[in-house]
Order: sequence, then C-alpha cells, then structure tokens
Amino acid sequence: MTYRDYAAQALLLVLAISLAAQGTVAQTSYTLTVSTDKSSYASGQAIHVTGRVIPAPGPNTAVFLEVINPHDTIVAPGEATVSAATGLYNYTFVAGGTSAWVAGTYTVNATWGAYPPQVNATATFQYAPSVVTSTSSSISSGASTTGNQSTTTATTTSSSSTNSVFSATTSVSSSTKSSGGIPEFPFQAAMVGITVLVIVSAYLMMKRTSSMRQHLQ
Repeated sequence: MTYRDYAAQALLLVLAISLAAQGTVAQTSYTLTVSTDKSSYASGQAIHVTGRVIPAPGPNTAVFLEVINPHDTIVAPGEATVSAATGLYNYTFVAGGTSAWVAGTYTVNATWGAYPPQVNATATFQYAPSVVTSTSSSISSGASTTGNQSTTTATTTSSSSTNSVFSATTSVSSSTKSSGGIPEFPFQAAMVGITVLVIVSAYLMMKRTSSMRQHLQ
C-alpha cells in the first residue's frame, strides 16, 4: 500500500469516529427537576428552590427560573448555576414585595438549555400575604400604691372573667397585710420601754433608801 492509501484510510477512520461521536451526543437524553423547600409561604419568607440536571451537563451551564403568579404574570426571575460535576443547582427568592404577589397558587418554571436539547420542569406552592391581627383583652386593670395601702381597679366585659378579677384583688389585699412585721401600734414599743425604766428606777431608789437607813442606824 502506498502513502496515499494509508492517508485515505486514516481520514476515513477520523470521519467514522466523528460521526459516531455526533450520534452519541444527539442521542443523550437530559432530565431536569425542580422543587421548593415548603408548600406554602407568606410575605417576606425565603423560597429555596433546588433541582438537578441529569446527567451532569459539564461546565458553564445554568437553569433559568421564573416564579409565576395565579394570573400568569412573572413576579420573580432568576438564574441558577449548575454544578458541572453533579448537575445540582439552587436559588433563593423572597416572597412578596410587590403588588403582583397576590394570594393563590404559584408556579416555579425551570428551563435548562439555550438550544436543543432544552428541557423544562415545574413546581407549585401556595402564597398568602402575612396578616397582622390585633387582639384586645376583655379585662383591663391598674394598681396604685400609697404607703401601706394598695388599690386595684378592674373592668370586665364578660361574666366569665369576674373570678380572675376577684382573686387578683384578694392577693393584693393579703400582700398589704403582711407588711414585714411592722407593729400595728408603733407607740407600744415606747410604752414598754418607759415602763421598764420606771420599774428599774423605783427599784434603785428603794435600794438606795434602804442602804441609807442602815447606815444611819
């Protein structure tokens, strides 16, 4: 065989390998998944979106994400980088923030591939704006303290709350009575002291008088 024959065979082999490789690439089938971390969200909460491209597509690819409200309006777009080794991706949205976020069922639309093969996947979740509720107590009470006296005022709008008001008033009254051991009549201590002093003085006077009498005798 001549040099030309070897060159022709080599060219045919390269062409065959190239065609086989192209056929293999064309036959590769990709799958895309997408999901959210919760089934429902309120305004201000984080929406964590995760998914995977199977098989791993290699470097420099991304998944384009769209959050669509119940009226088919895109309320939040995003782009998540795909791991070249595992095909995994993740992205975080924040629920609410605009008037387009209305209550209802939302769809997360994921798309991978700028050109064929292009694959899609979807996930859904429920959204409701956060509602701030205010509750008022049926009982309002206030207390004022002056010296050893405490007064408690209470108003009630339901008969079932009467017992709780009564018990609160009772506890205040009992705490007023136990005021740290202070005598009921403070001057009693002074009276006792004066009485003891008089007795001792009288005893000393009598003893002195008796001694003087014995001395005179």
